[in-house]
Amino acid sequence: MTNQKENPYYDCPSIQNITSEKILEILINLLEKRKSLYIKDKENAILKNTLGNINKNTNLFRIMSFEKLLESIEKKQFTLVKASNWNKNDPLEYNLRNERITDENNNTIEFLLLSEQLYGSCFSTKEECIKLWNVFGGKDKKEPYVKIKTTHLKFMNSFYDEKQERSILKFFAGQIYYLNNSDVVNISKEIKKIWENNCKNNGNIDLAFLHVFPLLIKSKDFTYEEEVRFIFAEQRHPESLLYNFNIDPNNFFDEIVFSPWVLDTDFKKYKKQLINLGYTGIIKKSNWIFLFSAYIYKFFRKNIIKLFNRLYIIN
Repeated sequence: MTNQKENPYYDCPSIQNITSEKILEILINLLEKRKSLYIKDKENAILKNTLGNINKNTNLFRIMSFEKLLESIEKKQFTLVKASNWNKNDPLEYNLRNERITDENNNTIEFLLLSEQLYGSCFSTKEECIKLWNVFGGKDKKEPYVKIKTTHLKFMNSFYDEKQERSILKFFAGQIYYLNNSDVVNISKEIKKIWENNCKNNGNIDLAFLHVFPLLIKSKDFTYEEEVRFIFAEQRHPESLLYNFNIDPNNFFDEIVFSPWVLDTDFKKYKKQLINLGYTGIIKKSNWIFLFSAYIYKFFRKNIIKLFNRLYIIN
């Protein structure tokens, strides 16, 4: 991943090499800092609510269906999906979903219900990755897929609505922390303890932030994604599965890249559709040769290094 200047508010270590103990230390420090939030303007609010080594110019990429992109451009809106619908078959995704705690009045709070208040959208800092194309827009898909490019600041400027009451408790962005499966379980237990102690002792920690934080933890199996998530925390219990916010497509989407499996004839047709909708940004097709070459290079480099290490040990 390209090195980025770290967010001055949050000193985060390497996202991919971290333990549950270090995550807990980071979380406690962040909660302490957020006890006195003084926000002078929107830009500082965005900075405060961004976790990880992301700066305003960080490029972000998302693979999505062409149909959804057309809808987004036509309506001039971007959509976040309710987090409770994410990866229901993955037991480590939002590991707290089946937990519950009791407050100072012995009322039961279920984390599954709390997840109904969260909406999110997932991006990657990887510009090209054959595995991401395979997983999210593979050649077996019946419909065409595209990869959109934006920046952290462009997304947050449209997403962060400072006019909403208590907006600092609603709009978040963060890089994913990748942990061993056992560490994912451990940190979930620790977050539950912090939450329960706060509720029983009438504490003053930022529960909205604590609510969002578990969505930034995933298994190391997904490290290749280099994921960044944008999360909206609704203060009520919304019924809608989606949260929409307004965008200017020509400013929001820096470029649109079609799947390497889209035929050239279809690409020309789809490109014309986008132009007819008024999109003036870059439209191109993913370079399959580049993807394949990069994959082969990484494969041989990894195995050659292993071979040299073995020869060194033998000698």
